[in-house]
Amino acid sequence: MLLRGFGLGLLFVALALVTLQGLAANALPFGIGLFNFGKQVGGLTGTALLQTYIDHQNVHNRTILASHLVNGDPAVDQRLRATANALANSVDSTAATKAALPLLQRALEKQVATIFFRFHSAADEEAAERLTCPARIPSGRC
Repeated sequence: MLLRGFGLGLLFVALALVTLQGLAANALPFGIGLFNFGKQVGGLTGTALLQTYIDHQNVHNRTILASHLVNGDPAVDQRLRATANALANSVDSTAATKAALPLLQRALEKQVATIFFRFHSAADEEAAERLTCPARIPSGRC
């Protein structure tokens, strides 16, 4: 990640030099302003699109996972009872029973985020492997 950030920093310097090199001296301030404006708009648009994509994927993953948490399901009831029993050691049983469901919801949210980032980091690793090793030999190695 640090290397990627360093590389992007060098890329923007080179891009600015190439973009502004042919401008006349009186147009240079306008060119710099336009370049910076484009860089800001591009970065903001990319960030907004990425966050929207992450939110949509999280909603999708949450829907799939939450569909398995049905009232009356023995596994869900057992999990809630186990959580309430574990909490009963530090608080009264009524408060422990009330706190069990929010803890299960919090665990669900963590799992949703984990699924999204695990899937995408695995996809990045596979894509990087395909780029560095396009032709696999029978042993499965490059």
